[in-house]
Amino acid sequence: MPVGLGPSSPTAHVWALRRMEAEIMERLYYSQSHTDDSALSTWDSEIRVRLAAWHQATRQSVSLSEKLEFAEIHYHMQRLRLSRPSPRRPVPLPEQQKECLAAAVAVLREFDVIARLGKLFYIWHAAHCVVEAGICLLAVAIEASTASSNTSITATSEVRTTEIMSVGDVPILTRHLKTFPGILWKIARRWPAIVHHAATLESLSTAVAERLQQWAAGTLTATTSTSSSPGTSAAAIKQKLKDMSLFSPFPMDAEAARRAQEELSRLQSLRGLGTVNSADSAADVNTAQTTVTDADITAPFDANWALPPLSPGQVLAFSSSATLVDGTVTAASTDDVLDWDFAGVGFEEIFAALIQANHGEGEDENTQGNQASELVS
Repeated sequence: MPVGLGPSSPTAHVWALRRMEAEIMERLYYSQSHTDDSALSTWDSEIRVRLAAWHQATRQSVSLSEKLEFAEIHYHMQRLRLSRPSPRRPVPLPEQQKECLAAAVAVLREFDVIARLGKLFYIWHAAHCVVEAGICLLAVAIEASTASSNTSITATSEVRTTEIMSVGDVPILTRHLKTFPGILWKIARRWPAIVHHAATLESLSTAVAERLQQWAAGTLTATTSTSSSPGTSAAAIKQKLKDMSLFSPFPMDAEAARRAQEELSRLQSLRGLGTVNSADSAADVNTAQTTVTDADITAPFDANWALPPLSPGQVLAFSSSATLVDGTVTAASTDDVLDWDFAGVGFEEIFAALIQANHGEGEDENTQGNQASELVS
């Protein structure tokens, strides 16, 4: 922690969160050391307690709540990254997948409120969080709905349930599946390169929402495709979501995960005994960890997929009616390229326009006054 900052300092509070964030990423996603499952489980429980304490301290402090604008989003993003599949924990427990689903919904709910209030100013931050949370929401929803081995129907109430979600969750999940692509469309008005993300995720969200309705009604089968998007089988949707992610959002097959972890342990043991070159060992460890996600997926499915450099000020004439057809974005153009609301407009731009308008009115009044003086004289 920076010297001279007290525990109630907003800077110190953010610093503590960033340290936990770095710890999560290092332990679960970029670790080159192997710890047994019991040690990982102990660490997981401990950091969740620290994260919950951080969140509680934020909510109980008026000063921190007012100054840390995105505290809720930061908190739920760390919950999501702790609970989703990762190279170190490729097969999260059902309760962890349920936590991932809840965290994804919480992140998208926060951004939905921000967008509705017209405060979607930090579009780079919003785009990355919404894309990650949206992909995790889609992944957990389709994984849970197609996991027939974990699905049961109670004899008394005929309510379809899994260990991760129940039919009662479907309306909430469907609502967020329908609304979160709209946030990306608003971002795309100022960051046109996000159009591809918005169109793809909107298409996948529509398909998954329809599949959830079929699952809740008990009419979903392993080969079902949605009526709105023919060919959108569970396998096709999963592959697209994998292609869009640096780390697979889906749990790995248990046997494949076991083999990968055994190989990782073997390499770590050899390095500890000094029987392999440390550089070669590190490369092999990275290879083994990559296997825990998707070894065959080394790049996004499209060269333009990666979130591009920020180019604010660019305005796009696309609307939410845009669709993705054979990998190409098609949209209805509009003659008025500025036909959009303040959501997504930086407050600096708004203030600049207001100041310019006030100056213009002042100049007009001076001109009219001079003309009147000339007429009198």
